Formats: sequence, C-alpha cells, structure tokens
Amino acid sequence: MAIEIRQITKYDKKLIKTLFASCNEHCPSPDEKFFNSIDNILLVAYSNNVPAGFLYSHILNSLNETKPKMFLYSIDVFEPFKRKGIGTKLIAQLKKISKAYHCSEIIILTNSSNKPAMKFYRSVGGQQKNNDDVMFVIKKL
Repeated sequence: MAIEIRQITKYDKKLIKTLFASCNEHCPSPDEKFFNSIDNILLVAYSNNVPAGFLYSHILNSLNETKPKMFLYSIDVFEPFKRKGIGTKLIAQLKKISKAYHCSEIIILTNSSNKPAMKFYRSVGGQQKNNDDVMFVIKKL
C-alpha cells in the first residue's frame, strides 16, 4: 500500500469535514482561519488518493527561548488503515517540517491511560518528561 503525505495549505471545507467524520469527530463548521497562518500545519495521509489519516499541529514561539516548539494537537488514522505505519509516516513528515522551522522539539499531550497512544508516541521517539504533568482547561471565557 503506497502512502502519500500531503501538507494541506488551502482551506477545503469538504476535505476537513471528511477528515473529522472519518474519525467520528464532530466538525460542524471548519474554521478556515486555520490556514491563514504558516504556524498551523495540516498533514493528510492518502492511500490510493483516499484520506487514510491526518494530523494537525501548531508552531509555538516563546518569549524566553530562541527556537520554537511544535505542538501536535491531534493525530488520527482511520479504522481501515490502522496498524499499517501511517501514523509513523505522519510523524516522520512532521519531524521534517519541525526541523525546517528550527523547532527544538515536538510537544504531545495524551492520557497515561491511553495505552495505544503511549506506546505509539514512544515508538516514534517520544519521551515522557514528567510523571506528574497535568493539563487544565478553562472553559468559562
């Protein structure tokens, strides 16, 4: 199975809706502003010109460091294409892009209870920095 990874740089509402529907996530109105910044990355894996998975990430600049960090917000491989190396290929392409942007590292958040994700991120070179990291979400804005 030939897999092609493409960086999507232009808004395509149909594609975005297809990507989210394929991983059972709701996306009522895709935000085309995502594509207004070169700091937002969307990679789509295709198998025979059919979307097989995708990731999106953001380049984060810092006030106290000269190199930015790449924040992997989400990665999904669609059910019929899982366990075929597609996630690994998506991460490999993200690593190349991160290097081109002189990022110091790729940051990934997941739950320690998500064993498949933990195993996958370790397999692509991820290292858990701290056992006590916690993510807070403030929703009332």
